[in-house]
Amino acid sequence: TTMALYSQGTVRAPIAISYVIFIAFASLYIGKLAAMATLFLSSILIAVLIIAENQGLLPPANHSVGIIQWANLTMYMAIAALLVHITMRDVKDALQRARKEIEERKRVEQKLAEHQAHLETLVEQRAAQIITLEKRLEYLLATNPAVIFAFDPPPDPKLTFISPNIRQLLGYTREQFIDNPHFWLEKTHPNDRTSLEASIQPLLDTGKITQTYRIRHTDGSYRWVLSDARVQYDAEGKPREIIGYLADITEQKLLEQDLERAKNEAEAANRAKSTFLANMGHELRTPLTVIISYSEMLLASQMQEKDGERIRHILDSSKLLLEIINNVLDFSRIEAGRLVFTPEMIDLPLFIYDLASKVRPLMDKNKNVLLIDPGIETAGNMFADRLRLKQVLLNIL
Repeated sequence: TTMALYSQGTVRAPIAISYVIFIAFASLYIGKLAAMATLFLSSILIAVLIIAENQGLLPPANHSVGIIQWANLTMYMAIAALLVHITMRDVKDALQRARKEIEERKRVEQKLAEHQAHLETLVEQRAAQIITLEKRLEYLLATNPAVIFAFDPPPDPKLTFISPNIRQLLGYTREQFIDNPHFWLEKTHPNDRTSLEASIQPLLDTGKITQTYRIRHTDGSYRWVLSDARVQYDAEGKPREIIGYLADITEQKLLEQDLERAKNEAEAANRAKSTFLANMGHELRTPLTVIISYSEMLLASQMQEKDGERIRHILDSSKLLLEIINNVLDFSRIEAGRLVFTPEMIDLPLFIYDLASKVRPLMDKNKNVLLIDPGIETAGNMFADRLRLKQVLLNIL
């Protein structure tokens, strides 16, 4: 400032001195970068002033003019330095923020890239698992003897899925069933359609149903199938889907029919046998009754002892044969569930000796020996069915 007051000549001296002092303090206040920018701008301004004086565009400066020019220039330079400082600071902050944002963005992008790569790996793995499961499911559905199906619940019970092995079961393609909503019912046996249609409401009421019916094969025959269906419900408890399976039970049904036919034939044969035995029993008992009656009449008449013994043998054998016929008739009564027991008091010693006398002729013929324990004399009475007990002991003897 002093040199600007006492300087002679142009504005260059005070400007130069004040410029040097200003740059020194500016570099301390606003930093080297801003000071260098101010130096650059001021140098251009001084050069412009010098050129203007030399060309006569500006008049030569005196003392007062120099001071004013110095003051104006100093003020301009201070404002310029301040603006440069603010601008450079903002630029620096902006650059730092931009650098941080770029670094953060790069870091985020890197993480996103890593996460995306990880997700792609997981997706590839899951896709491979799904493909494997689909192939496994297709194999199971194709080789499973049961046909899996699914359809929407009423009021529009449309078939939504049926496994491809329906072709092995009935010869039709799955598309024929899915594309035509009435195809299933149309192929059902006419006698089974009403019961099949009526099964929808019980299925909705109970949540499950199992039934058997016949479906027409492509070869024209009817196959018996076992159908088991279950209702799947949503979170609100409303029917969401109906799923189930079909199994071919034609062989089982044919076997049941054969068994039923064999059973009916066996029952018919058994009834015929019972009828035959009953008729034969009556036919045989008639002449035996005559033989027994005449034998008893002969025993009551006067005859030699030897002839009487023979007649008694004839009588005993006839009575034995009659009991055997009664035994045969008892089998038919047992099968019919009509066998009746009549228990009574039996003198056991007398019963045993009477029984032995009936079988003794046959034993003597076969040279067998029948021994009766003497203790039977004190055996007393027995409460039993005389006829059934005699049948059992005769069978044993």
